[in-house]
Order: sequence, then C-alpha cells, then structure tokens
Amino acid sequence: MTALKNMIKNITAAILTGAVVLSCGGGQKKSLQQDFIDLYLEQDGRIINIIDDTAMINRKQFRFVFSFRQPDGILLNASFEPASYESAASGTPVENIPGFSNTGIAEEPFNPEYQMFISNDSPNYWYYADETDSRFDSVTKDETGFKCRRTISSFIELQGKAEKKEISKLKHDTIYIVISMIEWNDDFTKMIERSRRYFKIKFIP
Repeated sequence: MTALKNMIKNITAAILTGAVVLSCGGGQKKSLQQDFIDLYLEQDGRIINIIDDTAMINRKQFRFVFSFRQPDGILLNASFEPASYESAASGTPVENIPGFSNTGIAEEPFNPEYQMFISNDSPNYWYYADETDSRFDSVTKDETGFKCRRTISSFIELQGKAEKKEISKLKHDTIYIVISMIEWNDDFTKMIERSRRYFKIKFIP
C-alpha cells in the first residue's frame, strides 16, 4: 500500500508541474484495449449508464462512479467544446489531445465543494491512494476492489472568469469528457497511456 501511495504522489507532483512525457508510440493501440475504465454516473440514487458514448442526466447534482481493482487514478478532461472529445474518438495520441496539453489542475482532497473544473487544455487528476489521501468524496471497498465516487453539483470554467456555477444555472447543454488511465516507467519520467474513454454528458431539456 505504501508503494502504491508513493507512486500516486509522484504522479500527482509530475502532473501538476508538467514534468511528464506522454509516450504513445509502439504498442499504444494494444495497450488501450487492455485496461477498461469501469465507470457509470449516478443521479437521484439511479445508475445512469453511458450508451453510445452519451450519458443523459437532469440538470442537477450527479456523481461519477469509478471501479478500481486497487488504489488508482485517472486523468479527466471536461470541456464545453468538442475538440478534445473528437480528437480522442479519432485515436489521436493523448499528448496531442487539446485537453491534455497543459498541466493538471490543482484540487482539494476529498472534493469538499462537490465541484468539477472545466478546461479546454488541462485535465483533472482524480485518484484514490488510501483513506487519508483521495480526490473522491466517497470510497467503499468490497471483494472486487474500490468503488470511488465524485459528486458534482457545480462547475468552474477555467477559460472564463473561473467562477463557480451551479448545475441548475448552467447554460450549456453538453459536457465533453475524455478520460485517460496512465502508468509510469521505472524512474517516473514517462507516462504511458493504459486506457482511454470518452463520452458526452447531455442535460435533459
């Protein structure tokens, strides 16, 4: 557990300082198929499945729910613009996807404000290391691993005035999501993409 926690701390530091090189050459396509990102959304106690790369939700609080076999983390870009989504869908190497071109976004542990950052060039880094170090607000453990929940009730758009806006006051109808799971080489100087997932969150009129 200590080794995993140290690895996640190293990943976090590297992402926030931009001291990473994303490697997507060689066997990337094979690698992306090996590690499925297990994810669904929750709203009002109901599971919202992602169908045809789209999740339909009401314009109110919801949750991302990730299942990890062990302590782990994901890079997630959320944008009101489709550029990163379209790049990810076309198979563009992750370092060339617009939403991953800048350093990671610094966030508070345990998501006390129930918020998500919206950016055209930077990813969120959400992870679970242990019960003392996480960017999820709820984590449960069972025989299959860890169920990590991140509640969202407001957004901060970094391309604008960086003001917090409640979901109910959001004027956009779609949020474009691109998620990448990564691993590191032995000396933590290079990230290699393990898996990728992309979808749209659409608000029901």
